[in-house]
Amino acid sequence: MNRSHPRTRTRAGVLATALADATRAAERSIRAHLDPERTPDPVVMSRESWQMIHLFGTLGDLAAALASRIGAGPHRYSVLADDGAPADQIARACRGLAELRHALEDAQRAARDVYAALSHLEVHRGADPSGPGTSRKGA
Repeated sequence: MNRSHPRTRTRAGVLATALADATRAAERSIRAHLDPERTPDPVVMSRESWQMIHLFGTLGDLAAALASRIGAGPHRYSVLADDGAPADQIARACRGLAELRHALEDAQRAARDVYAALSHLEVHRGADPSGPGTSRKGA
């Protein structure tokens, strides 16, 4: 039986819905916009990597927040586990979330490196990149 406060269930449901919506939107965008036959524009990719930096940071914050909420669960609720050791399962979940947060920090660092590299590139429109043409510097 779930004895959580109705407001807690509602907030958790809103977060789960927002995460599901964001996942579906990202999947749709990837299918619709990433054509393997098309050469990517470094300027656009630079902007996309900037967004990835923020996405990984936000997901890392979420993992940290979830770990603290899960860790507080036994103090707020009567928690049972099918193996009879709820504390072990809670500790395992918190460790997993800590590992996830560290992996997201690594991903965020990698996205920063991608952004930094792409922001140094210029796109020249035309056959000869060193000749006349339109030039755009990375964002």
